[in-house]
Amino acid sequence: MPSAGMAVLSASADEGTSYTVRVFDPENSNAILERNVTGSFRGRVMLEHSGPYYFSVQTMTPVTMALRVINRHPSVAVLNIRYGVGGISALLLSVILLLEGRRR
Repeated sequence: MPSAGMAVLSASADEGTSYTVRVFDPENSNAILERNVTGSFRGRVMLEHSGPYYFSVQTMTPVTMALRVINRHPSVAVLNIRYGVGGISALLLSVILLLEGRRR
């Protein structure tokens, strides 16, 4: 199921190494996170939909980056579909029960 959630980013490099951590959302054409970092970095970013997202580190020296998604939940689009189907189902059930009650 498509989901959104909070992502925890960790990046690590040698002391004194400067680099830029960037998270880009191509569906909305904007950068969600862009930080200039020296040494280690740990941050959180909200992922509004199921993806795709681009994660990049801009530097000429080696940097290790890890990503972990926490607090997953359905995206707004999925919730809208669920609530719409639930509402229509409830309406149809009430009409069926009303018609069956009048027959008896």
